[in-house]
Amino acid sequence: MPLCQEASGAWAEDSSGQGYRGSISGEPIRVPGWLGTALQFDGVDDAVTIPDAPALRMTGEFGLALWVRLAAVPATGRVLLAGKGDSTAQR
Repeated sequence: MPLCQEASGAWAEDSSGQGYRGSISGEPIRVPGWLGTALQFDGVDDAVTIPDAPALRMTGEFGLALWVRLAAVPATGRVLLAGKGDSTAQR
């Protein structure tokens, strides 16, 4: 979905070619990413919002993939996101 290849601006353009342009809110910092530029969120009020579209309404099974780079490993060592084939997060 949106990759933030732009050096500045209020939008994260959709690299998939499907036109799902994301609106950037807050003040995330643009940093070097795995593929081009990434957004670094402050954990308070930064977000990218993609407008609703029928193709984005997940009504059945689907997969989710994301890249996350932590500044430090949490002392609790908890998993950020995991699942076992249903909508319930597993720890």
